[in-house]
Amino acid sequence: MLHPSEQRVPMSQEIESARKIRSALKQYWGFHAFRPLQEEIIGAILTEKDVLAVLPTGAGKSLCYQLPALIREGLTLVVSPLIALMNDQVRQLQKRGIKAAAVHSQMPWLDVQSQLNRAHHGQLDLLYVSPERFTSERFLTQIADTAVAGAVIDEAHCISMWGYDFRPSYLALSEIRRWFPELQIVATTATATPAVVKDIQEKLELKEPHVFQASVLRPNLRFGVWRPDDKMASVLQLLKQVSGPTIIYVGRRRTAHEIERVLARRDINVAAYHAGLDKDKRNEIEDDFIRGDRRVMVATNAFGMGIDKSDVRMVIHYDLPSNLESYYQEAGRAGRDGEAAYAVALYAPVDMEIMEAQLVREFPPEKYIRKVYDALGNFLKLAIGSGLEQTFSFDFNAFCKRYSFEKTEARSAIKVLQQSEWLVLEEGSDRARCTVHFVIEASAIYDYRTSHPERDRLINALLRMHEGILFHPTMIDVGRLSHLLDDDEEDIERRLRQLDRAGIIDYREQDDLPQLTLLRERVSAKNLIIDRQQYEFRKERRLAALQAMQKYLTELVCRQQEVARYFGQVLPDPCGQCDLCRQRARPARSNEAGLRTSVIQHLQENRCTLDELIGRYEFDDHPAVIDILQDLVDEEQVIHEPPYFLRT
Repeated sequence: MLHPSEQRVPMSQEIESARKIRSALKQYWGFHAFRPLQEEIIGAILTEKDVLAVLPTGAGKSLCYQLPALIREGLTLVVSPLIALMNDQVRQLQKRGIKAAAVHSQMPWLDVQSQLNRAHHGQLDLLYVSPERFTSERFLTQIADTAVAGAVIDEAHCISMWGYDFRPSYLALSEIRRWFPELQIVATTATATPAVVKDIQEKLELKEPHVFQASVLRPNLRFGVWRPDDKMASVLQLLKQVSGPTIIYVGRRRTAHEIERVLARRDINVAAYHAGLDKDKRNEIEDDFIRGDRRVMVATNAFGMGIDKSDVRMVIHYDLPSNLESYYQEAGRAGRDGEAAYAVALYAPVDMEIMEAQLVREFPPEKYIRKVYDALGNFLKLAIGSGLEQTFSFDFNAFCKRYSFEKTEARSAIKVLQQSEWLVLEEGSDRARCTVHFVIEASAIYDYRTSHPERDRLINALLRMHEGILFHPTMIDVGRLSHLLDDDEEDIERRLRQLDRAGIIDYREQDDLPQLTLLRERVSAKNLIIDRQQYEFRKERRLAALQAMQKYLTELVCRQQEVARYFGQVLPDPCGQCDLCRQRARPARSNEAGLRTSVIQHLQENRCTLDELIGRYEFDDHPAVIDILQDLVDEEQVIHEPPYFLRT
């Protein structure tokens, strides 16, 4: 591994390095120029000093560590919190001819070993891993024997208690410094308050890092807040006024499908997207949207991260997230190509009441948390003292139905258990999984093995690999079985089905179910230890974040200045693009009375549809024009259906 030098790099070497960087940019990404800060960050990484880069969505932070991995010798480890994001990044890199791979908990053991062997033999430039890997001494030992050039911690805000998405698994990354004291660490994230920036540096023990923090200002993005009586009518109006790809964010799956139906009836090419769809359907919808075959994506927050589409012209928040970090990331998916784009939040006073009620549900009483924990043990058929480091396919909907739990509250309780490091719940895998459970007594298993010696090796392997398989359905790794028994996977699956038909095991193939891993043995509910200090801290932070979101929505301050203030930055001048700035720039129409007079005058002289009427006014005046027209209809000055005109 190369070590940083304190000496000045000769000018000829600097020129040669710059040539290599730009050559790689053109060869692999097809770009001729960098976005702001990218070249500086890449240069800092190539000096092998620690780096912290905070770049907003669409600023190209992934390229900042991917490109150096192609130029320098050795493997670049990339730690990522989401399996779907890892797989998407690897697919994109492989399409560009870059040697990249991922290893995570939902891969067969044999596949994991294959990728680690490729890394060890220098056949990979980038290897994506989940943070949980750093709790495995076996993994760390294997990596220690590999020429590692540096480690990248993506979504680094996850390591901070001050972050909006703190994850205990990220604390395992402290093992990097213990095993690799001199390893370069690069931390990246899209958003970070000053407290998060400080916490990242401390938790990762960054050594005199180069810190890059881009301005949150997005000059091409017009932020706005509309306060409609009818959100659906506003969506339809926005889609008429702004052409091009659009993302509509909603809070619930049911809402996504309701909006999808309304838009489809108006011949708008639309799809609903959420985590409840199967993997193939989600991939199909994503691909359609990226290619431009779907104009509108109505989605929960399950959609967007890692999606490579720069020409989104508008992001509409039909339902609002409860913090500015999430809102700014989601809104920032519009206009990544630098062209004019819109980010519109549809806000009603009841929305804040809903978010406050959601906050209460996110932090259920301790008694309820213990009840959910006890129900989990019963659902998984675990005895007290068992379950340590076992992984199960977990049907959350079936769990809630069996024990009559409200889903939001139950999920919140499970999240508290995860924050207190009792378990880890991950979304479903990209491949089919299967579970096996022996349904006959141990003595009967012995008799069956004796009478069916051709199946003895498989049964013996199952019992040796999975000690809990006699007591509960257990997820098995067919790839690892194949390796141990020196048989192909299809043959093993065929024999498992035979054992199922014979009534020896319950064999179930399951696709895309979440995976629940227990980090400790099951204890009785009364002995469950919950980190109360962390619980109260997180609750206070969530309340502060909610209040900041409310301030953004309700105060008459430049939208981008308000966002910048929240992230510890100062924009000396208003952005000039948000709804409030544009209203101030039009003094002749700054008051509703003047706008009302203009609408009445036009309706005296013309008969027109709503589209024709609002088409005469600036985009940001459209909600007010619609309200004025409705008032005129209610006052019976205008007829109640188009074409509209003033009664004489």
